Amino acid sequence: MLHLKRLNKYADIEVSVVRPYPKGTEGWRFNVKGEPPYEDATEEPFYGARFLHELYFKVDPDYKGKYTVPVLWDKKLETIVNNESHELLRDLSTAFNTLLPDDLANLTLYPEEHRSSIDTIEKWMQADLNTGVYKAGFAPDQETYENFLPGPFAALNKLEKLAVTNKGPYLLGGAMTELDIRAYATLIRFDTVYVQHFKCNLGTIRHDYPVLNNWLKNLYHNNAAFRDTTNFRHIKENYTKSHADINPKLITPVGPWPHVEEGYEEDWEKVRVGEVDMPEVLEWEKKLET
Repeated sequence: MLHLKRLNKYADIEVSVVRPYPKGTEGWRFNVKGEPPYEDATEEPFYGARFLHELYFKVDPDYKGKYTVPVLWDKKLETIVNNESHELLRDLSTAFNTLLPDDLANLTLYPEEHRSSIDTIEKWMQADLNTGVYKAGFAPDQETYENFLPGPFAALNKLEKLAVTNKGPYLLGGAMTELDIRAYATLIRFDTVYVQHFKCNLGTIRHDYPVLNNWLKNLYHNNAAFRDTTNFRHIKENYTKSHADINPKLITPVGPWPHVEEGYEEDWEKVRVGEVDMPEVLEWEKKLET
């Protein structure tokens, strides 16, 4: 939303980027003046903090929770406003509209005519796709892994059919919605990280989901707001160098290449519809509403 509504220009919202943290460090870290910088990370602009947790402790010295990103920081009140991704997506859609020109103020990712569909789809997208890959990837044993693995692919099957039915270029048709933002966050990582690191290898986006692959090509290559905020080095190293129980040698795979395939097809009727047809996946898919 920062890029789509140009909040950096009209609402004086700055973006700071933390660096991935490897095993044995103190969590999310900023670049620090005088030290070798990490590519595309930034310094903390207000207090020169080295670690993100310093901001949490500035608000509450007795804080006992997790130090998560993203964080919306109020520089006047010197406090954390929110650190939950979906709530921030909604808040940033409307909270600063009075400061924006009409064309940007009227831009919404939660349009009235699609709210019922968005609310229904987001429930299983969050449970089975956005967090489903983590349920499989962090499974403590074989049985748990196999129980959760069908979920992400059932959700991908459903999204593939939803996207082609609505004829693109977005999941619900001609207008971008929250669904595109939330699906992008997982699908841009899927072939790059989740297939190998989390063992979600029943299929890949580029091979088994041609419609979603075409959707992803369009968002990444034809929308600067997506491309400019996607850093594949950060994506890969945050997973592969911080989960020593999953990847004990902390080796980061180079591929796949290219990160996102080119060749967007504007005529969606020419795109083959794919799926993973494993019986467990198809049974799970039957439970998902649209």
